[in-house]
Amino acid sequence: MNESVIRSPKWLRNFVDFEINTGNDIKGEPSKKIQKKIESERLKKEIEEKKAKEEKRRQEEKEESDKFHELFLISIKYIYSNYQDCKISIPDKNYLTIESTGNLGIQGIDITFKITLDNNLSTPSFSVHIKYDKKDYSYKVSGLIYMQFYNFLSTIVYQHYKTQYYKTYKSKNNYKTSPKSEDPERENKRRRYNLLKDTKEGYKRQLEKILDWEKKNPGQKHPDDKHIVKNQLDIVQNKIDLMNSLHHFESHHYSNVLSWDRI
Repeated sequence: MNESVIRSPKWLRNFVDFEINTGNDIKGEPSKKIQKKIESERLKKEIEEKKAKEEKRRQEEKEESDKFHELFLISIKYIYSNYQDCKISIPDKNYLTIESTGNLGIQGIDITFKITLDNNLSTPSFSVHIKYDKKDYSYKVSGLIYMQFYNFLSTIVYQHYKTQYYKTYKSKNNYKTSPKSEDPERENKRRRYNLLKDTKEGYKRQLEKILDWEKKNPGQKHPDDKHIVKNQLDIVQNKIDLMNSLHHFESHHYSNVLSWDRI
């Protein structure tokens, strides 16, 4: 048999050799196989770049969130020790706002803060605005981990505000009389007694809100454990009963100048 009959034409051999050696077709364009590989690598690169950008965004958000919580913690610590030097207001009967007066050098950091307690919810909830080194942080913060700070604002800080407001109110209305003074020790005990009563009311309202929520949502359990709240309420009530039995306090409260229905 003639060899030329079974061999491919020369032009076809040249065409195949060209594609194998160059990766291009005879027209000088990438072959379909190479085109597919290029497209696959391009898509892979786009996915990797998108993933890298998303990871960078998440990292930046985490760093900003971590920085905010660091500053929030610093602000809370400052408030515990210096709340009497802060500006306190109650813009609405169920809100209490405490804010710094001017820039504060706290742990070598110049910051200002404004924290508003939302007393409409049983779970502690705050609107927090902090300015640090020309950068503003505004967050909503909530959760039972802030219960101690919630109690501090709703009792100690609120009581301080109410006392100061009462004095101002009394002065403006030209009251001439003042309650009979007590010895300092008994006065301090009466202050603790009144603080316990305010705390008791706070737990009572918290328990009522939990029970009301569970009544409206049968079969569901409220995020706040009503048994823990009830236990705290009983502890406070026992302390009130003990103090009253020992010191025979009168049912003495300042006038209801303000309404703080949730406390």
